[in-house]
Amino acid sequence: MSSSTKNMLRVSIESQKFPGSFLRMDGKDVKEYTGSGSGVVNVQNHVASYETFIIVNHPEEKNISIMSAQFPNVFLRLDGTHVQSGEEYASGAGTVNCQWGSHSYEKFRLEDQEDGSKAIASVKFPNVYLRLENVSGQGGPSGAGTVNCQTYVGSYEKFKIRVL
Repeated sequence: MSSSTKNMLRVSIESQKFPGSFLRMDGKDVKEYTGSGSGVVNVQNHVASYETFIIVNHPEEKNISIMSAQFPNVFLRLDGTHVQSGEEYASGAGTVNCQWGSHSYEKFRLEDQEDGSKAIASVKFPNVYLRLENVSGQGGPSGAGTVNCQTYVGSYEKFKIRVL
């Protein structure tokens, strides 16, 4: 493995709560850094190019970034600015989208859960977790479902990270 790829791992990210529901990132229009991020992050019912990610490990910082395998240099972005610690949001809160490059909103920690799943925790926003909801179980050409944030790890905040 070359030094440029030794800290990378190709994966899919599946919901523990909704089996067969995979994180999907559409970064086709993400061509430069924008403060509020852009692109679309939602859910798909299969793994193809938009559902394939590269986990970039930052061992010196003890965190990771999640980059699209389809759209190089496009990263998962979580904005928990208005997500208040200690609050519970019935339908989640915050914004999850894409960003050109990996900056502070694009850094995460994978937290092991007792059931063998992982929670994806924001580094920038302590106690804010990635949340996926796909009640219908559908995907379609543009994806479906909701991906946002939550202040605790419940069933919607648990994922299976599968090496591809």
